[in-house]
Amino acid sequence: MSAFAGLSAGAVVFTTEFTVERADLAAYAEASGDHNPIHLDEAAAEAAGLPNVIAHGMYTAARALAVIGPERGESFVWTVDFAKPIFLPGTVAFGVERAAGGTGWRYAGWHPKKGKVHFSGQVREISE
Repeated sequence: MSAFAGLSAGAVVFTTEFTVERADLAAYAEASGDHNPIHLDEAAAEAAGLPNVIAHGMYTAARALAVIGPERGESFVWTVDFAKPIFLPGTVAFGVERAAGGTGWRYAGWHPKKGKVHFSGQVREISE
């Protein structure tokens, strides 16, 4: 049984921070095949109207899923909503809380100083 199983809805499990660096994006681009230049090249990002390269959305979402870890279950439904890009180098504050009804986890990543949400979502185990 999960150590978090008895938590009520809205109970914060933890908060943490992680940093996104250029090397992370280069490795993700190789692994995923997503070589979109706005994630890798400053000139391309600027040409697209961005002040700098931005993190891959799915990279940051996968980092969030990894932080939640085995509490998500072996089979799960995962949702993510993207709100604001993460410019590099970037630090993301991240929090996890028990979802309503005690079935799964809600999470969000935000700018640690400005408080603006970069992404949020939910993970729920699929029961057989």
